[in-house]
Amino acid sequence: MITGTDDKTEWRDMQRWVKAQAQEYGPLLGIGTGGSINKIVKVSRTKPGKPLSFRTLRKTCEFLIEHSLEEKIQVLKLIPNRADVIEPAGKIFLLLMDWAAIKKLYVPQLGLADGMIRLLYERHRKAAHQS
Repeated sequence: MITGTDDKTEWRDMQRWVKAQAQEYGPLLGIGTGGSINKIVKVSRTKPGKPLSFRTLRKTCEFLIEHSLEEKIQVLKLIPNRADVIEPAGKIFLLLMDWAAIKKLYVPQLGLADGMIRLLYERHRKAAHQS
């Protein structure tokens, strides 16, 4: 469960770093991966393959805040260990998008670990065919 014991200095440091990266490399493209952002996309009813806009993410986070933990589990069908972290996760994505001026977040259906495995498999397969 989220305890709310975060350090304000760390948040300010992270904000400065993200803004510096956005300034140096901008405009940035957002890519989100993980269970919470995948569930947020599902709750938002964003079509598969379409990016999640900042506005839709904000509205979805507001929608989630309106529901108790029990409602998130029973009505939204979230598993208990997802139901208590989905709001903070959404807030983090909102902050990052705001700080980096990211308008759209792409959330691939394939997770990071699965994507890495797929990439390694493709490289191996390609090398095997060249031998």
